[in-house]
Amino acid sequence: MRTAQALVLALAVAVVVGAYTAVAEELKSVVVVYGKPECKACKTLLSILEEAGIKHVFVDLGRCGIAEYERLVEMFSLTSAMPVSVVFTKKGWPGYVIVGAISNLDMWRGMIHDIPMDHIVVFDIKEL
Repeated sequence: MRTAQALVLALAVAVVVGAYTAVAEELKSVVVVYGKPECKACKTLLSILEEAGIKHVFVDLGRCGIAEYERLVEMFSLTSAMPVSVVFTKKGWPGYVIVGAISNLDMWRGMIHDIPMDHIVVFDIKEL
């Protein structure tokens, strides 16, 4: 993915989580999860992130963030499923987009502490 597209994604997500003025600091090592409170996979993922002590923000698609979610689905040709997560690495740069609730804690920790790349990696839980 081109650097400009990654920056656009970072800014779009930052607006949703209310971190527009402090994008770099607020998005370091954080997972932004798009979903709905009644979604079982969303609840599972949030529990996994809590258990691992990973900083995260939940964007309730019933209340806000639907445009950003739709942009993610379109930009990465994702299936319209929940949850969809954007992982921002330790440098505050989007490194991963994940569809589904990955339960491997080491994988989440590794993604959070990864070194920023010049592209975004997309994982679909059905592929893992």
